[in-house]
Amino acid sequence: VAGLDEMGLILLTRAVNQLKGDIPFVNVDYAEGVGGNTIPAYSNEPIKDSVKTHISMAGGLQVNTDKRADLVLLLDTDEKGLTYEANDPNNTLLPRANTVSFADMAGRYLQKGKNVGIADIDFANGSDNALMNILWQRGYLSKLKAYAGWNTPTNSSGYTIGMGMLSAYVSQDDTVKMLVPRYLDDWLYQA
Repeated sequence: VAGLDEMGLILLTRAVNQLKGDIPFVNVDYAEGVGGNTIPAYSNEPIKDSVKTHISMAGGLQVNTDKRADLVLLLDTDEKGLTYEANDPNNTLLPRANTVSFADMAGRYLQKGKNVGIADIDFANGSDNALMNILWQRGYLSKLKAYAGWNTPTNSSGYTIGMGMLSAYVSQDDTVKMLVPRYLDDWLYQA
């Protein structure tokens, strides 16, 4: 696995899933473009491989449809498969090539009543400002089950997987209590 900082949460999630006797089904979807074949900064493998490993390590099973998925994991990847730094001058409120379509995808899953987690990995070490602004304007931030946009892309995707699986055991109010520090740290502070 390319990342390590998320491992504590991944292993804790595995322990909780084992104690509960659950195997969460996770459907994965990516932003338009290179998507799962993105080899993100600070990694040596396509993000789809890291995601599959994290889901398995957390005690879940990746599934090909959202029909019976316990969690829909959405990954905000750059259209061309690049990873920028959050302090890049291009990390503005202006949407880039696939930002609006990604937010639209999140909205479609939320409208279907799916449990949605977003791994914000277009930028490393902080959130995608344009994406977060759109999600905030549309009222999606309080409806998510998981979000991460901190540190490396694999740290963020792994953290989102763990948080998304664990959200099944708490109320949405308690989930929002887990989300607020991510929004404050990853978006308002780091980006």
